[in-house]
Amino acid sequence: MDATNAREHEPIDDHEVVYERRSHDRGDPAATVIVTLYNYEKYIEECLNSVYLQTAVELDLIVVDDRSKDGSVDRAAAWMRSHGRRFRRVLLVRNRVNRGLARARNRAFEIATTDYVFVLDADNSIYPRCVATLTDALDRCNASFAYCYLEKFGVESGLLSDRPWDLDALKSGNYIDAMALVRRSTWRDIGGYSTDMGAMGFEDYEFWLKIAERGGYGAHVPEILARYRVHFQSMLNTETRRKESLLWDYLEQKHRGLVRPVVEPERRKYDSDRLTLVCDRSRLERAEDGSIAIDLRGRAAARFGVRRVEIHIDGKLYDIARYGDRRPDPTDPYRPSAPCGFAYRLTIDPCGPPNEVVIRAIGLSGRSVELRGRPAPIARRDDLDAWTIAFEGGIVESRGVQAVA
Repeated sequence: MDATNAREHEPIDDHEVVYERRSHDRGDPAATVIVTLYNYEKYIEECLNSVYLQTAVELDLIVVDDRSKDGSVDRAAAWMRSHGRRFRRVLLVRNRVNRGLARARNRAFEIATTDYVFVLDADNSIYPRCVATLTDALDRCNASFAYCYLEKFGVESGLLSDRPWDLDALKSGNYIDAMALVRRSTWRDIGGYSTDMGAMGFEDYEFWLKIAERGGYGAHVPEILARYRVHFQSMLNTETRRKESLLWDYLEQKHRGLVRPVVEPERRKYDSDRLTLVCDRSRLERAEDGSIAIDLRGRAAARFGVRRVEIHIDGKLYDIARYGDRRPDPTDPYRPSAPCGFAYRLTIDPCGPPNEVVIRAIGLSGRSVELRGRPAPIARRDDLDAWTIAFEGGIVESRGVQAVA
């Protein structure tokens, strides 16, 4: 039986321990998984579940919450109380004030006691063999860290971190995500993540550059062992892309030999956004009880990303379609997670079909475009079991100069 200690809400320095549990008679852990958390209540359990399922038997788990404003802390604490026995040590700390990503990661490295530390953000997840495979890679070489292919999911698909270590290529831009297994001694020797950037988003890139300048390198494992969520509330989309010039100024002052990518000035970049909206399926269906359901499907695309897709019926915003999510397909029960650009189905006023339906897509640049549709006329309400919605053109596009606030 494990000998354990548990403590809650013990204040130390500029953060407090929300929950901690130790199992003293377990073997030495292979690594520590550190998770930085900020306002990701809806993702944190999925992330922690992926850590729980690791094939590496002995692990420590440390979560640092950077003063989330939602229910992230409560959700993480409840998960730890239910699943904490799986780990030699499980710890949740909360910063007393928001300190930024770099300081949150440094805090987690400071608390960790293992030789290896895997860096994980709360909106991502890892496959069961991830930590064990990367640990084996570091055990077999002198690399400073080990990284693997990342599978993008959410509103984009593809691969990240899919190139071997190449210092010349790294000097032209980052291609290695923060999700990696890092020697804690390396983190200590280079002084951790830099905290004076003035904007967030390049912490991992600058971390790799500091490692390279001290003769270190990364070992690349060409396997898909982790998943990178692409969504429009990520730090990359809400802050980093709008401040790339500032971040590159910082990097060029600290690191010689960098080749800044050709980047359009932020205002021109967003002025020149191109947004397209297509509706592939649009119909109204009548149920046996006489109610009307609206069924809309399609896709939206923009040069710099789509923030959301809205559905307006007779001038009223009914809801926001969840762009890029996987949703059940009501027409095919054997495909419960069929992918689609956007899908919307809602029961509306049983008195009859609406007069007008508007689909509006809004890009990250602030540009918006919309499709307006009206139900096709019919002679009598009972003539058809389904009405189609005729949209003007079926596809619309917005491009060219537009002022951005």
